[in-house]
Amino acid sequence: MRRNIVFKTLIDILFIFQGFGILGAFLIMPFGVTKINQINLDVSEWSVTYWSLLVLSLIAFVVFIIGVFFLRKVGRYLLSNQYFAIEVIDNLKKSGRFFIYTGIISFSVFVISWIVKFNSGNVSLYNTDVVLPLFITIVGLFFLIQSDVLMVSKGAKEDNDLTI
Repeated sequence: MRRNIVFKTLIDILFIFQGFGILGAFLIMPFGVTKINQINLDVSEWSVTYWSLLVLSLIAFVVFIIGVFFLRKVGRYLLSNQYFAIEVIDNLKKSGRFFIYTGIISFSVFVISWIVKFNSGNVSLYNTDVVLPLFITIVGLFFLIQSDVLMVSKGAKEDNDLTI
């Protein structure tokens, strides 16, 4: 039970911090202070490509927050020891899908920024920025697999409960 409380608390903290982060991003953007980690240019020098990178990054951020939101719902059911509730299975599946979408979008941002750097001559063959989108995608796939396992387990539990 203690792990469930820690899990729910950490997910809530992550959700709150991400909420403040997206709110802060939308409040700071109009002032031109926005930067993309991969590109070190002033906002006034951005081309359409850089703006598309910003939009894709913001979309990935919002999709990630939605995935964490569904994970918070899972945590709520885990606190009440309802491991096989259909809501847990559905929310795990939704969270997994949103994490996979986040990973794909973030990887797209990485590839586009790599192409921009390649065209400007500032390219490196290996960059650790690709690890996070890959990890988020793996976590999303794990949640999808876990929801399938819980669905099978729920069926086995129902069959077992009906057996005398």
